[in-house]
Amino acid sequence: MECLRTGAERFGWSGRDLTPGIRTDGRWLIGTGVASATYPTRRRKAQCRISVDGSGRYTVEIDGSDIGTGAWTALTQIAADALRTDLGSVELRIGDSRLPFAGGAGGSTGLASWGTAIVFTARDLRTRLDEQYGGQLPADGVTVEGELPGSHPRRRRTPCTPTGRTSSRCGWTATPERCACLARPASTTPGRS
Repeated sequence: MECLRTGAERFGWSGRDLTPGIRTDGRWLIGTGVASATYPTRRRKAQCRISVDGSGRYTVEIDGSDIGTGAWTALTQIAADALRTDLGSVELRIGDSRLPFAGGAGGSTGLASWGTAIVFTARDLRTRLDEQYGGQLPADGVTVEGELPGSHPRRRRTPCTPTGRTSSRCGWTATPERCACLARPASTTPGRS
């Protein structure tokens, strides 16, 4: 709310009359309000391996998948930025289950999870280079494996609490849209929702 109020003040909207249809610009009606929306940003466990050779060529490996959302481009950009190098110095390897585990691309979790795992691993690599090699690249190179810890998105830490009762069957937040536990008494719903 503070952000919206600050925006209203900066754009000159804070003093507007809220009566509909009174502000115009020629034939156009000018609105009196503002709307906002958010989309959840969930992340899943993901692992990453980054190697650098003596010439400064980085290989970033993670079992992510590009399903048409631009993962190849975005992950290469994330890696280059996190490694503080140019795009041409990064070779990205994805889409192979022999690579470090990355999880699926669904629910807008792919880039958030994979990109964060790459950033964490890049930080670990830079720290190792600084601490062990004085910031220099060793001739035989260095490989670091990292991980974004996490859990399966349906197994949340907060248990479902329909009508005030705690149920360990379901990891979803207790809302009718997300939790089948709400549809039945706790004692009659077997397994996870």
